[in-house]
Amino acid sequence: MPDYFAERTWLPQGWATDVRLSVDAEGGCLTAVRANADAAGATGLTGPVVPGVPNAHSHAFRRALAGLAERAVGFDGWRASLYRLANALTPEQLEAVTAQAYVELLKAGYTSVAEFHDLHHDPRGRPYRDLPEMAWRVLSAGRHAGMAVTLLPVLYGYGGVGGQAPAAEQRRFVNEPERLLHLIQRVQQETRGQPDVRVGLAAHSLRAVTPETLQAAVDGFRRLDRTAPIHIHLAERPAEVAAVQDWYRKPPAAWLLDAPDLVDDTWTFVHATRTTDAEVDQLAARGVTLALCPTTEANLGVGLFAAARFADKGGRMAVGSDSQLCRDPFAELGWLDHGQRLRQGSRPGLRPQRPGDGPGADLLSRAGLGGRRALGQKVGQLVPGARADLLVLDRAVPALAGVPDDRLLDALLVQQPSAAVRDVMAGGQWRVEDRRHAAEHAILQDYRAAMAQLLPQLG
Repeated sequence: MPDYFAERTWLPQGWATDVRLSVDAEGGCLTAVRANADAAGATGLTGPVVPGVPNAHSHAFRRALAGLAERAVGFDGWRASLYRLANALTPEQLEAVTAQAYVELLKAGYTSVAEFHDLHHDPRGRPYRDLPEMAWRVLSAGRHAGMAVTLLPVLYGYGGVGGQAPAAEQRRFVNEPERLLHLIQRVQQETRGQPDVRVGLAAHSLRAVTPETLQAAVDGFRRLDRTAPIHIHLAERPAEVAAVQDWYRKPPAAWLLDAPDLVDDTWTFVHATRTTDAEVDQLAARGVTLALCPTTEANLGVGLFAAARFADKGGRMAVGSDSQLCRDPFAELGWLDHGQRLRQGSRPGLRPQRPGDGPGADLLSRAGLGGRRALGQKVGQLVPGARADLLVLDRAVPALAGVPDDRLLDALLVQQPSAAVRDVMAGGQWRVEDRRHAAEHAILQDYRAAMAQLLPQLG
């Protein structure tokens, strides 16, 4: 059971001195975290230590589209590009692209991920002989990279609000509740006892389900695991909100929160950029977690969630990489903060929860606690019993040179230096050392081969 020693470590209570971290490498967790400790017999770490960041919303396969859809006009143009990618991917290519995304996420500081897994079947919509074939590919990529994965198989049944038939390009996503629950149960059974895997449930959005199918999936899933997370895309665009309002007679968030025996504090709502103040207050009061993805939300032009209001009401939030346009958690947190500054015309973006904390410490704390709930895993904090996920920062990078400890996280937030993370431990294993991932060369070779095959089909 190795011990590590850091002169400065960011713990839930703030910066601590001479911290000794005891790691159960086999179980992948922290067994003890002691400040003002003796360094004797421990391996010294070369810089300040902070917890790895949970990624609360990821579509890893979209890594293959990053930078290739910028000429698409409007949300519908972007979505057409996405469908072309989704319908071109083979299982082998999905695994290669996902592994590449996870390596890049790890190197930047994400150490666990909620994977919103909606690519289930072959391009004609036919289930694979082994129903969870694509799920196995995602989990295999996670093991290869060393990323803890909360897999969220997605209920997607319809092409639009009110039970409209799915379009041909949506067939790979489509399941009815019974088949999706069977897939989930298979994955649960095969991964039982694996500390780096949790299985949850997602509903794509209110446009892709009906009240009946959503309720059936949630009820069936709760019989399998009452405490696991449930996620849903919510209220991203005015057209979507208007369609839901017209069909359900309520805005999306209000309808979900008013539905009896449906939403509780295991739920995570993703985006929610088109919610009213009253809905934001309701979300905070209900204990729902918000997964915010500011870089993707900005890229798609879908708006800014009222995160400052939500935080002031006691709301819990986390960040995610979503479309993999940005794979750096500190950049994502910086976008979150700066987006709220723009929205309000004042600074900082969110009011810190603790006196004396700057925006960097505050947002890292929020991302850790919210990510812990969104993933249903013991992540996001350096405490005994948590997954041993930690980042060693490099003070030699110019952005951090001379910055005092109490401003270090602020500097990360606003400057987002790409080389600030030197080493990454995930699940008790050093996955990144001196900015290199042990498997990055082999994974990159597979990714390049996959992209060479995919590019002619992406248009």
